[in-house]
Amino acid sequence: MLFAVHNEDGQIIQANKVYDPEGYDKLLDDRGLKYVAVQSEGILSPENWFVNVSAKELTERPTMPIEVNKTRIKAGGDDSALLTGIPANAQVVIYAVGAELHRLAKLDATELEIAIPVPCAYTVAIDLWPYKTFRIDIEAA
Repeated sequence: MLFAVHNEDGQIIQANKVYDPEGYDKLLDDRGLKYVAVQSEGILSPENWFVNVSAKELTERPTMPIEVNKTRIKAGGDDSALLTGIPANAQVVIYAVGAELHRLAKLDATELEIAIPVPCAYTVAIDLWPYKTFRIDIEAA
């Protein structure tokens, strides 16, 4: 039995595969934890699953409907990559060489244009609950 402990939004904060589940639900109840119990072959990744709080069931996280016109651009010129279909209020983080370069707490648009001044690669991560995190690499040559 898989016990998925979650917060009010349905984010899984702990997943336990229990092979002898008798009494385990009482243990979680005694600690005041919110959880769902399901039959599962193994532990499910919180990156791909969440708890639908109203239905009290595990649900696959939806994919963002983002489209990217290109992932390779010319550095330092007028060339850019355009990301469209970004859900309103999404958080955007741009990484370069593994380090955070820029963060937008709440994007106030549904499009994002990426231009890169020097040859390198950016990783763009877009988050909005309950969607799966969208990641794309944009390379400038």
